[in-house]
Order: sequence, then structure tokens, then C-alpha cells
Amino acid sequence: MAASDSKSMTPVAVVLSCWLLALCLGIFHGPSLGESAERKVALEETTELRSKVPRVLAWLSNLSGASRLAEATRGPKTALYDTKNTVGEVLATSVTLAPEPPPIPDLIEEEEATPSPLLEPKRVLVMGASSIQYELGRALERAYKEREGVEVKRFGRHSTGLARPDYFDWPTKAQELADEFRPDLVIAQYGGNDGQGVTNHAGKGLARFGTDEWEEIYSARVTGVVQSMRDRGATVIVLGMPVMKKKTFRKKIERINGVTRTAVEAAGATFVDTVPMTADDKGAYQRRAKVDGRLRIIRATDGIHMTAHGAAMVSREVIALLEARGAEVSL
Repeated sequence: MAASDSKSMTPVAVVLSCWLLALCLGIFHGPSLGESAERKVALEETTELRSKVPRVLAWLSNLSGASRLAEATRGPKTALYDTKNTVGEVLATSVTLAPEPPPIPDLIEEEEATPSPLLEPKRVLVMGASSIQYELGRALERAYKEREGVEVKRFGRHSTGLARPDYFDWPTKAQELADEFRPDLVIAQYGGNDGQGVTNHAGKGLARFGTDEWEEIYSARVTGVVQSMRDRGATVIVLGMPVMKKKTFRKKIERINGVTRTAVEAAGATFVDTVPMTADDKGAYQRRAKVDGRLRIIRATDGIHMTAHGAAMVSREVIALLEARGAEVSL
């Protein structure tokens, strides 16, 4: 009995072992924890102080090489989850088929009409600022990836827009993404960070927000992005910004949405107004709404972005609207 007790771990050793295991797991998952912390800080769902621990774990993961190990295991896990069940399937044997008879010369086969990308897209590019980088972009990406044969590329960058090309050059980035991915459907959203003066690529101010000159320059930039995507053969959808919580910011966004809608439609693309999807019956900001029959929080604490529930709700309405318009075009 004494020998058994001497071999058992002391409470201190148990606690230290648990802490060591937790630290190892934290370092292994450091990159994802750090990315999640940055997202929450950007959405103001946490503070810089509270995000220190996951960011330190991400740094330790990169320093120790654990991040490379985590990345190496991601491929096999994804392949395992994506593998279809083949139990009971029969492998076809090689069969030599008789040649088909030649077509009758006088018979003219009708070509099948290509479905609209709004109904049956093959390659969907989702791009824009922080809403696309986070929940709304993820919801749209997830919804299209669930369809068989659809490839999706998503690129979002927080704190960006079309007003400040000196900070981030969206027209150039959009062209790079389209040339690389060759989408047939592009869904874009900008505007949330554009309630400020416009500059050139060198950072020189060109016009103050709200002036006629600002509207002219901003409209031209929206047109440029839309036209460059259309020139590359894509159907272009631009999502407007949702209703905002703060009244002063709401007025700015309403003006940006108005300029964007006019430019998008003049360029032959589709503008989707997300205000009716996010506002209450009176058109006012609402923090909660019914999602799948249950009352959910649909807006982040900053009064700007969507929560996961809100993004899922908006993405479904957006896709349903696009499919309805695609069906009208196909008639």
C-alpha cells in the first residue's frame, strides 16, 4: 500500500501536468486562436488586453514550429472529412462501346442555353472589407460551397474601401483576384470605411466627404471596379451596407449607398440593398431578429457588423434574391 501511494501523483503534479497540456494545446492551435482574437478586436467584441494571451500563443506557435505541424495535419483531416462514402459502390469494368451512328445531316440540334450565374454559378468571388473578411463573407462562402461543382474564393480586408487607395488599392487587387480565379459571379461590398475624404494613391486629399466632387470621384471608382469585373466576363453583384446603429454614421452610409447604387446600376451590374434585410418594420436599426424561427442577436456590439446569425440570415436573403432575378432573366 505504501509503495502504491509513493508512485501516485501529488495534487501539485496533477495541476502542473494539466497546465502543461493546456499550454501545448494552446500553442498547437495558436494561429487559429490568434486569428479569432484579431477578429473579435476588429468587431469590438473583446479588448486588446484580453486578446494578448491568444496572440502570445500564436507567436509561440510560429516560433516553435507548431504552426507548421498544425498546417500539415489540416490537409489529411480535410481530405478525410470530404471523402464520400463508397461502401456498396460497384466499380465499372472497361467496356468497349459501339460507335454512335453519324448524325442526320438535315437535323439541327438546338444548343442548350447557358444558365445564368445568378442561378448556377461555377466560380464565385466574394470580396470586400471587414464584413466580407468576417461573418457575412463566411456565410456567403459557406452557402455557395455547399453546392456541388461550385468553387468559391473569398478575400476581405478590414478597414479598407474605395476612398483611400493610398492605404489599400482595391481596384488593382480586384483585378488580380479576377485574373487569378476567373469568376463567373462576383459579390462585392464596400462603403463601411468610406465616410471620409477621398485621396489619390500618394495620400493627397482630393475632396471632402459629402461634397459633389467627392461623389463624382467615388462614383467613378465604383464604376471602375464593376466594369473591370464585367470586362473579365463576370456577373457583378454589389451589396449595400446595412442600417447602422449610430444616427450620424447611418446618414453617412445612406449617402454612400445612394452613390454606390447609382454607379453600379449605370455600369450594368446589380445593387442589392441590405437595409430592408437588417432593419425593423419601420426601417430602424434592430439588434435582434427572428432567424430560423428563434429570436437571435444579428448585429455585433459595434452596431456595424453582423453576427454569425445575422450573416446567415442576410446571406440567405441575398442568394434568394439573386436566384429570383436569375430566373426572370432565363424566362
